Amino acid sequence: MVCSTKHESWSIPYSLDLSASRNAIIYIMELIDIVLLIEARSAEKQLNDNLHIYVDGSFSSDTQTGGWAFVVYHNEIQIASASGRLHARSNGHTEILALLRALEWIAISKTGEDIVVWSDSHYVVDGCNRLLKIWRNNGWKRVVANPRERKRAIPDLEEWQAVDRTLADLTSTIIRWCKGHSGSTGNEEADKLASVRLLDSGT
Repeated sequence: MVCSTKHESWSIPYSLDLSASRNAIIYIMELIDIVLLIEARSAEKQLNDNLHIYVDGSFSSDTQTGGWAFVVYHNEIQIASASGRLHARSNGHTEILALLRALEWIAISKTGEDIVVWSDSHYVVDGCNRLLKIWRNNGWKRVVANPRERKRAIPDLEEWQAVDRTLADLTSTIIRWCKGHSGSTGNEEADKLASVRLLDSGT
């Protein structure tokens, strides 16, 4: 099977029996990841003159602690980084906090450049590019069919509201997805910093 985007084409090296629903779901998820990865790499190549910021989080369910980090690149040279440790609720909490800290750095730095923030978290990227507007327009409540689910609070609501406020002023900043542990130097560095802070005994 051959698939393509406007940038590249590739072959899927195996076939699946789509009559088996479980295999079909796995196939679709893997195909989506392939498309996102190719589009992200193509976009990264095209935007080398811009600032690129990679964010990542790490989490330990045993200790309910986490680490967050971001690294900043310009013309493929690292020019800044930051990381921290916190009492965390989930891995998603550390991922969204890493994004928020990066956005705060952008707001303070006032670079005036187009900026791409890369995250390997679908939770972060989908939240920024699709769900924020829905939540905001719905009074910061869930939009789901199940009435019990609707009554539950949006996870990490305060952090999402802070991200929404900050992004509103950063009109030249976009949030993109990158595949984790796929050879991206920025992603690997952010992951390393977040993991180090998770294990740090300090705060």
